[in-house]
Amino acid sequence: MGATTQRQNIAEAAANIYKSFGDTVTALEIVKKGRKVLPNDKSLLLDEANIYNNKKDYLSLVNLLPALLDINTTNADISFVAANCYDHLNQYDKAESLYLHAIELNSSAYGPVFELGLLYFKRSGIKQE
Repeated sequence: MGATTQRQNIAEAAANIYKSFGDTVTALEIVKKGRKVLPNDKSLLLDEANIYNNKKDYLSLVNLLPALLDINTTNADISFVAANCYDHLNQYDKAESLYLHAIELNSSAYGPVFELGLLYFKRSGIKQE
């Protein structure tokens, strides 16, 4: 096992321990430190994004989305999380595009279809005002 893989495994294991205790603050600190040492690590990027998403910290999450989407172009769940983030930040065009992409990748998933419907409903209300 290489030094990079070992560092990644240690950072992920430590973050997971803190997450299991409900201490997302410390878990996030560990993931951020790990990403400073291993800036291109996909797993640590995903861990950080998941923490922000679970905390509904969309302002922090949005900064990670371009990199996250670039390395997960065929992952419907990532597209859905990104769409949801943009939706909460009132970036409706990006949200719509990513909801549609998530549906294209997994047409049996209920969440993106439902949220896209809500987005269209919100947009219709905005245009009428």
